[in-house]
Amino acid sequence: MIEPVTGVVGATALSVLVVFAVLETPAMADRLGGGFAGRARAKALGGAVYLVASGLAVALSHLPVAGWGVHLTRPGHAALYALGCLVVFVPIVGYSATRPASWAHSPELRADSYGPGRIAALVGAWAFYLLGYELLFRGLLTFQLVEALGLERGLAVMTALYVLAHLTKRPAEAFSTIVAGPLFGWVALQSGGFWPVWIVHIGMALTSELGSAIANPDIRVGGR
Repeated sequence: MIEPVTGVVGATALSVLVVFAVLETPAMADRLGGGFAGRARAKALGGAVYLVASGLAVALSHLPVAGWGVHLTRPGHAALYALGCLVVFVPIVGYSATRPASWAHSPELRADSYGPGRIAALVGAWAFYLLGYELLFRGLLTFQLVEALGLERGLAVMTALYVLAHLTKRPAEAFSTIVAGPLFGWVALQSGGFWPVWIVHIGMALTSELGSAIANPDIRVGGR
C-alpha cells in the first residue's frame, strides 16, 4: 500500500502525460476515425484515462470513499458557488469565443457543420471527459493534498499541476488556470465534493466550443 497523496499525485501526473502527449494529438484523432468523430472519441477516451487513473490511485492506497471528494455535503452552497462561477466565467469565455484570433484553436472538436446529433456528441464527449478530469483534480487530488499539506499549500500544489496540464493550450487559457485552480479547489472543498466544479467546467467548455462555432462564418450550426 502507498500513501494516498503519493498515489493520487502520481496518477494525476501520469494520466495528464498520456492524455496530452498521446490522446490529444492529430495522429491519435486520425487513428480513431479522423475529423470530428476522431477528435470526439479521443476526448472521451481522455475522460476514461482519468477515471482509470483515479481508480488505480484509490485501489493502490486503499483510500476510503470519504477521501475521494465525491460527496456533496453542502448542496445549497454548491449550487450558489456553481451559479456564481458560471455568471462570472461564461461571459468571459463567450466573449473570447467570438474573437477571430481564437478560431484557430476553438472549437477543439472541430467540424464544418454542427447539427443536433453532432452537438449532442460534443456535449457528451466534453461532459464525460470533464467528469474524469474533475474527479481527479478537484476530487481526489484537491482533498488529499489539503489533508496532507494544509489548505494553502495543498491548493498551491494542485494549481501547479493544473497549470502544467494546460501548457499546451493557448497562453490566455493557461494563464487563467492560475486563478481558476485555487478558486475551483476552494469551491469543491466548501461544497464537500467536485460536482459544482464539474458543472461549471462543462458550461465553460460548451460556451467556448459552441460560441466559437456560431461566431465563425465558415462553420454552420443548426440550420444556419
